[in-house]
Amino acid sequence: MKLDLTITAPATLDADDVLRATVEFSNPRASSRQESATIVLKCGDILAYCRHASPAAFDLLFLASCVYGIDRLVERRPHSVDGWSRELSMSLPVLDTAAWQGREDVVAQLLSFLTGDYWQVEFTASPLVLPVPAPGDLPPAGIDQINLFSGGLDSLIGAIDFLKNKPAQKLLLVSHYDPNMHGPKSDQFKLAQALTAQFSQQFEWSNSIGVFLEDATPDSQENTLRSRSLLFISLAILLGDAIGGGVPIWVPENGSVSLNYPLSASRRSSCSTRTTHPRVIQDICQLADQLGLSTAISNPYEFQTKGEMVAGCADLPFLLSIVGESNSCGKRGHPRGWVRLGSSHCGVCMPCVYRRAALLGHPDPTTYGNNLEELKYDAGFQRLTTKRGQDLDACLSFLASTLTPRQIRTELLINGINDTAKLPGYTTLVGKTRQELAAWVSTCREPNLRHKAGLP
Repeated sequence: MKLDLTITAPATLDADDVLRATVEFSNPRASSRQESATIVLKCGDILAYCRHASPAAFDLLFLASCVYGIDRLVERRPHSVDGWSRELSMSLPVLDTAAWQGREDVVAQLLSFLTGDYWQVEFTASPLVLPVPAPGDLPPAGIDQINLFSGGLDSLIGAIDFLKNKPAQKLLLVSHYDPNMHGPKSDQFKLAQALTAQFSQQFEWSNSIGVFLEDATPDSQENTLRSRSLLFISLAILLGDAIGGGVPIWVPENGSVSLNYPLSASRRSSCSTRTTHPRVIQDICQLADQLGLSTAISNPYEFQTKGEMVAGCADLPFLLSIVGESNSCGKRGHPRGWVRLGSSHCGVCMPCVYRRAALLGHPDPTTYGNNLEELKYDAGFQRLTTKRGQDLDACLSFLASTLTPRQIRTELLINGINDTAKLPGYTTLVGKTRQELAAWVSTCREPNLRHKAGLP
């Protein structure tokens, strides 16, 4: 079932410097029902950047905001063509129609790989007129690098590494939040305060930029958020374009999560999360270059595990003193079934498992709702039986399997790696990731679960 989604842009920003666009589509599962929502982009804290950036840079941020809104608005299960993937056709108004002409296929391929859906895109002329720059209303000067800053452990390490290693240079941290997804905004604020106390005058922070849905007519929304990274990176591109000079952009993410090597055959291809996959970053760079937005976007940690990022942090004592303020959990808003309610992390989703494995051997003040041995399993310890244990069940089986370097390379190619020069490094990374996860599982108090992972 293809869904035809129409975006309508306003003529101006609201009085509070907020862009409110509408998205509409006919719901084939609800007779004569037109679904709609308002996509909100709060521009107040980045208005100086918006005024000085090129129209194409603003268009890219608007596109990413709309894709994020659609990703949230259209639930997968009722609208999928195969149980997961949706068929989405988007009509998007842009400021610079000439820049986007002929880019439809490039954008559709990027979105399809990123979200695991089938996208079609067309561009129309936007009526939006951005405010003209006011005298003295300029982006900050002297910025040497831009880092994504999510409130997670990896982006915290990325910020510390730059600030500690390059004290004479200035960093710009970029964040965004969705008020419908509680937690990240407060995480970012607390960590920014801690960084200010340690590295005063060495960085600027965009504040957390709100992008979210209002007045959505569907009763429930999608929460897989595969498109979030495009929004994050597009925001950084806009800020960099306004600053000028080709300021480099860092996407600090451990290579294990970026590659997201499938734990089982059922998690291949479109079902595999690809938010910071090397091909996604490569494709965004290609699109930005075609739009005339010259910038170098990279993940400096693409060959490192999360544990290696922690161990190699340029100021490990400082990191460990504030690590409890960061959050890695992918299920933090779903505490049902937690043994320890009120914890900051569920403890058993894969982001939590990577975090726990990375901090093994270090003081970890993080509170976890569940431990591995506290999950329900069948009498023969053949599988974890609850939905909460699905990730870890696949992880244990993954660790018990035997993988040759050739098998790993083949799987990486199937999963989208197209830079063959990096295959040896990625293959080694998968091996290191397995070792790091196995070290954590070996601390489990239930021997039968250790045995399921092939461990003594």
